[in-house]
Amino acid sequence: MTAIKRRGIAVLVLVALAACSDPATDDPTPKPQTSDPTTGPASAPQAGDVLWQTRPLQLRVIGVGRTGAGYVVATNGSTIGYSADGQQEWTVPEPAGRRRSGAAEVDGDVVVRSSLGGRGTHVRVLDGATGALRWERDVGGLVVGQGTLFTNSCGGDAGCTVTAIATATGRVRWQTPASDGLSILEQVGATVQATSFPFGTDRTRDPLGKRTLLQVFDARTGEQRGPDLLGNGFQGVGRVVIEADYSGSVGRDCTAELIARSLDGQERWRRTFDWTLARDDHDCALPLDVSPLAGGRVDVWTRGAFGVVLDATTGRTLWSYGGRRLLIDSAGGVDVVTDSAFRRFRGVDAGTHRPRWQAAGELSFDDDPAGFLGFTEDQDDGTEGFTLRSIRSGEESLTVTGRYVGSGDDWLATVARDLSTDQVSIVSWPH
Repeated sequence: MTAIKRRGIAVLVLVALAACSDPATDDPTPKPQTSDPTTGPASAPQAGDVLWQTRPLQLRVIGVGRTGAGYVVATNGSTIGYSADGQQEWTVPEPAGRRRSGAAEVDGDVVVRSSLGGRGTHVRVLDGATGALRWERDVGGLVVGQGTLFTNSCGGDAGCTVTAIATATGRVRWQTPASDGLSILEQVGATVQATSFPFGTDRTRDPLGKRTLLQVFDARTGEQRGPDLLGNGFQGVGRVVIEADYSGSVGRDCTAELIARSLDGQERWRRTFDWTLARDDHDCALPLDVSPLAGGRVDVWTRGAFGVVLDATTGRTLWSYGGRRLLIDSAGGVDVVTDSAFRRFRGVDAGTHRPRWQAAGELSFDDDPAGFLGFTEDQDDGTEGFTLRSIRSGEESLTVTGRYVGSGDDWLATVARDLSTDQVSIVSWPH
C-alpha cells in the first residue's frame, strides 16, 4: 500500500452502481487496423492509438485485465471476455443480490469478488479464455497472490483461520488457526500477516493500550514465523515488522516509539519521535503514518511535524523532508514528494535527495501503473483527460481521453462515462 492511501486521502474508486441491462447485448465495435494496398502493410500502432472500443455498456466498469490473448472487462453486473481485436466472446452475469467488489487476473484466470454484506466475500474463479466456472466459495477477507488466494474467516468450531487456496483448482494448500478477532490479512513478501483485535477495537477507555495482535505466517507452508506480537499497530516492511508504541504520550504531547523486530520476534532497532498534536487532531495514534518504500526503506510522517525516510534494517535516518510535504510514491530510484494541496510534485533522487524533475497538475488518485503517476484534466469538450508521467524521468508517457481502468506491458484501458453508460477503449501504450 502506498503512503498516499494510508494517509486517509480519499482515493478515487470506481464504485459498483446498480444497473439493469442484458450484458449479452453489449457487443464491441472494434476499430479495424487497415492497410493501404499501394503503400504496403499498416504501420505499428503508436502510443495513444485506440486499438478498439466496446459499445456503450449500461453497466459500470470496475476494471480491465489481460488474460492470455484476450481481455476481460469487469463491471458491476457481469464479467465480459473479449478477443485481442475486441470481439465479445463470453459473458458471465453476476448472480442477483450480490454486489461486485472487484476482479483480478491471475495466470490466465479471472478472480471475481462479490460482497456478501456483513457476511464476508464470495469468490469465483473463471477460465479467462472461456468464462467457464472453475470453482467458487464463500470466504471472509481475500488477498490475491500469484497462483494462490489467501483468505481469513472466523466462526464455527474452527474459530478464526487463515487459508491458502490454489487459484486454478480451488484446492486448499494449507489452513492454520489464527487469533480471535482476526480482521486484516496482507501479503508482505514471502509472508502472510494477519492482524487481529482480540480485545475489541474500542480505544476510548485505553486509547494508547496494546490492542493489536500480529501473526506472521510463511506464505508457502502456513507455518507461523515467530511469536504473536501484541502492540498498538504494526507495519510489515520486508523482513522486519515495525510496531508503533504511543504509551509515552500525554494529552496533546505525543511520543511514538517505533520498535522494529525481525520475523522471529527479535528486536532490531527502536527510534523515538516527539511532536504536538495539530489543533483538529485528538489522538496521537491517528496522525502518524508508517509506510514501506522501495529499496528496503520506510517512510515515517505526521502532518506539519516531520517526515523522514529510514533504513528499515537499521533504523538509520536516510532523509528528512519535513512535515509540510508528503512522500507519495517511489520507483526507479526516485521518490515523489508533493505539497499539502497535491498540486505541485517533485521527483527526488532516492540516494542523493537532489531534485530530478518538477511538475504540476491534478493527481488522479487512481491505482496507477507501477512506476507512473496519473493526472486528470477536464477538457474543453467536457470529457476527462488522463496523463501518465514517469516517476523516474518525470516525462509524460501517454495522454488519452477517459478514466484509467487497467494496463499491461503494451496497452492501457480507459473508460468514458456518462450518466447511464460506460465505454471502454483499449489504447496502445508500448513502454
